[in-house]
Amino acid sequence: MRRAEREDAPVVALLVREACASSVEEGFRLSGADETAVDVLRDMEQKDVYLLCRQPDGFAVGTLRLHVPAGADYLYVTRVAIHPQWQRRGLAGQLLAYAEAEAVRRGLRAVRLDTPGGYQRLVRFYQRYGFAPAGQATLPGRPYASIILERGLTTAAPVSVAPALEGCYS
Repeated sequence: MRRAEREDAPVVALLVREACASSVEEGFRLSGADETAVDVLRDMEQKDVYLLCRQPDGFAVGTLRLHVPAGADYLYVTRVAIHPQWQRRGLAGQLLAYAEAEAVRRGLRAVRLDTPGGYQRLVRFYQRYGFAPAGQATLPGRPYASIILERGLTTAAPVSVAPALEGCYS
C-alpha cells in the first residue's frame, strides 16, 4: 500500500473504470464509471489517494480514497476499487482494514462510505465487513440515492499483506 503520486492518476482512473464495469453491466452506474485522470488529480488535492499494489510493470491491483470531512469525527472512504482480475481474493477487505487502521491512527470514531441504496449486493458486501446503515443521501453528481454505511471503531484494525500480493513493491 502506498500513496498515489500525480503520475499515477491515469492508472488510478483506469483501475476505477475497470472495477466499475461489472456494476454498470448490473444496471448500477457508479460515479467512478466515468473516472478520468483529471478527476483523480482533483481528488488528490482534497483526499489521500492510495494504491494497494503496483507491480513492476505498473499494474495497479487496487485503490481507495480517504478524507475527513470538515468538522467530522469519521474517515470517509471513496472509490474502493479492485481490478477485475484480482477481485474475490479478499483485497477489498484489506483496503477497508487499511482505512480502519488509518481512522484509528487519526483518533477518529468511525469509518463511513456510501453506495447506491438499490445495489443490494454491494450493500451486503460492506455489511459483511461490519458496516451498518447510518442514513441516506442524494450526493452531488450521483444519479441515484445513496445509502451511507458506517463502522464504529474501538481498536486498531489489523492490516496484513494478502498472499496474492507477495512480490509487489510499494
